[in-house]
Amino acid sequence: MKTNLPDSEIPAALEKVIDDKHQKELEDLLLKLYEQKAMELKEEILAMMEEKIAKQQEVRKGANDRKKGLDAIISRTVDDGEVKKLEA
Repeated sequence: MKTNLPDSEIPAALEKVIDDKHQKELEDLLLKLYEQKAMELKEEILAMMEEKIAKQQEVRKGANDRKKGLDAIISRTVDDGEVKKLEA
């Protein structure tokens, strides 16, 4: 490779080329790390959301079962005063 640089400037130019290459490699590695961490975080968030949805469905089912039980008790109660207490 021929250059128009004087011999005294060649080491500085070579160092700049190497520094630029290292900087580019560092940026590429940091980008890959960022993308990897973003994917891991996305997967963790999705798992947490699925767990939360499952818990909400479990709570809803429990609430519906209790409501059905209370409705059954209310339907068997003859006293209007007791019914109003149970409904409140």
